[in-house]
Amino acid sequence: MKKREFLDRLKAALMNRINSQAVVENVNYYEDYINTQVRMGMKEEEVIARLGDPRLLAKTIIDSEKRKGNATEFGESQNSGNYGNYTSEDSAYDTQPKKHMPVWAVLLIVFLVLFVVIGLVLSLVFSIVSFFLPVLIPILLVVFLVRLMRKV
Repeated sequence: MKKREFLDRLKAALMNRINSQAVVENVNYYEDYINTQVRMGMKEEEVIARLGDPRLLAKTIIDSEKRKGNATEFGESQNSGNYGNYTSEDSAYDTQPKKHMPVWAVLLIVFLVLFVVIGLVLSLVFSIVSFFLPVLIPILLVVFLVRLMRKV
């Protein structure tokens, strides 16, 4: 398939499905893309083969425009439809990069968790010792005195 045939099929598949400005933008984009790839040394037919079926490409574009609220559905007005409440969180195709916490924040959280865990462990140990301390002190005192008396 030649470039002109590909672009004509793409345009025909998009017409009356998305607004005319979006049709022009998409056709121009793919024309520029094909021209750029040809200038880089690829054959026109190879570029078009990699792009695939223009009708399938058009369906993807239409679905994208529907999510934006710019598609027409069988004679509806261009901005009608129930896509007004669409948010990018609803999209499985969200291209926004995921935001990560800064390294210093992660390290701070790790240190705080370690501090709390160590504090809990020490608290448990000291509570056990303080529970047995009233019994251990007299026993240790008696043992110390017995040893002291044996040496004398």
